[in-house]
Amino acid sequence: MGDVRYEVRKARRTDAEIISGLWDEPLPMLATDLSPAGLFIPTDILLEPGEIVVACFCLPGHREEFQLFGEVAWVAMSRRATDADQLAGMGVRFVKTRPIERLVIRATVRDLPPPLPYKVRSGHFTA
Repeated sequence: MGDVRYEVRKARRTDAEIISGLWDEPLPMLATDLSPAGLFIPTDILLEPGEIVVACFCLPGHREEFQLFGEVAWVAMSRRATDADQLAGMGVRFVKTRPIERLVIRATVRDLPPPLPYKVRSGHFTA
């Protein structure tokens, strides 16, 4: 994973719906580690890197829902059930976002701390 990170991830958790060509309806998921460049989706429903998705989510103080195209940039899998310190999920890099969308996300998460490591417990995670 030698990619350069151009935006700092922030510990912002928000409900999201993820749309993929591989399923018929939007799937409700939790999005975390938000930045103007993308987000992390902790899930056991993993897509291949390069898959295109649409991430739909709301931010506090904004009435309109964000509907951003993204590309699965990387995938993290728990190797076995005893790997309680590794969270399964996928990193999504936003593509073709408008400058105003990036500015709004940046302003919303500016004062938040960076994300803390997660622990997986029985399919749920805690910070």
